[in-house]
Amino acid sequence: MVADALSHPTDTSPSHFFILSMPRFLFLDKLRQSLQDSLEFVSLLANVRSNPISFPHHNIHNDLLLYDGKIWLNQNNPFIPLLLEEYHTTSLGGHMGLSKTLTRIQGKCFWKGMRSIVHTFVSQCSTCQQTMKLRNQLVYYSPLHFLMTPGKISFLISSRDYLLPWVIL
Repeated sequence: MVADALSHPTDTSPSHFFILSMPRFLFLDKLRQSLQDSLEFVSLLANVRSNPISFPHHNIHNDLLLYDGKIWLNQNNPFIPLLLEEYHTTSLGGHMGLSKTLTRIQGKCFWKGMRSIVHTFVSQCSTCQQTMKLRNQLVYYSPLHFLMTPGKISFLISSRDYLLPWVIL
């Protein structure tokens, strides 16, 4: 008998194993704990639970308070700097500037004063400041002039990198 990729043992024993694997997000556990330490969160959570009609934009899911479907955070939550770091500075964030960083964070989270906090963080980012300094130092050259020869078509291909101060021909 020759084994191939479709071969399988013909075990007819009644024992079977069923395994269910579920990821456990430690980040969310730590976030819940930090929110439980906040009096503002505990108070708002209790108010939403007791009178949900008065809070139409709020919802409770897995002991997290959601505002319009986004995780609600208190303004001085210790996870805000971690979120800013993740959504702006890491390779996932890519130093994409204020508007893109803000849009990405606003898609997942909500806290009062988010725009000003993200603006302050991005404006103090040393990598972004160095990049902006390079962009401001760029020298813009005058347009290139073509020599037209009768009966011939001439092409000049040029490329310019926004971070480098020269033109490649």
